[in-house]
Amino acid sequence: MNSYVINLCDSEFNPENKLIHYISAERRERLKYYHFDIDKKISLYGELTVRMALAKFLNCSPKEFTFEKNNYGKPYISNISNLFFNMSHTRNAILCSVSDIGEVGVDIERIDNCFPQYMNRLYNIEEIRYLDTFLYEDRKKEYCKIWTRKEAFGKKYGFGIGQNLSEINTLIPQNDNKYFTWQEHSYICSTYCDVKEKNDKDIITEQNLNEYFSVW
Repeated sequence: MNSYVINLCDSEFNPENKLIHYISAERRERLKYYHFDIDKKISLYGELTVRMALAKFLNCSPKEFTFEKNNYGKPYISNISNLFFNMSHTRNAILCSVSDIGEVGVDIERIDNCFPQYMNRLYNIEEIRYLDTFLYEDRKKEYCKIWTRKEAFGKKYGFGIGQNLSEINTLIPQNDNKYFTWQEHSYICSTYCDVKEKNDKDIITEQNLNEYFSVW
């Protein structure tokens, strides 16, 4: 598995950005309906990151991929088999993971954005007992770790958070080797895949994407 994290340097969106030509016609059309610049920028750089991640994995052109969505709305590559990806974003940050072993789900959240006021409704009793062993600041980080694992689990199967999250216990020992959870600056990242594999992580920038696509 290869995972890429990009932290956008600002929220300004440039409608003349040449990178827009590298995304799908559907996404170019979708950009017109976003009201805020940051949402347009996240959408643009989200697909660019996915295309770059897939192309580097296969050592091919980032233009080769056609995306569709399954019945749950989860995107997949329709013209290439046995290659899986998932992407998540939060304000100013994007996470994308690619695997050729099996379906993958990912989530990224800013630690300060995770608040435990809904813990009793969304968390498993074992997770709540675990969190109660930490003081406030550490508890907030652990709360975020569990939340991103829940999201990654749901996105792997395609249902997102559309089921009773309190039934999901992300701390079950036999499932622990299916998760990767790590911190990048002020963000917590998690991936979930049924089959344990190495996770090669890379931090990229807007400049990296500009340089990568300039040769195509």
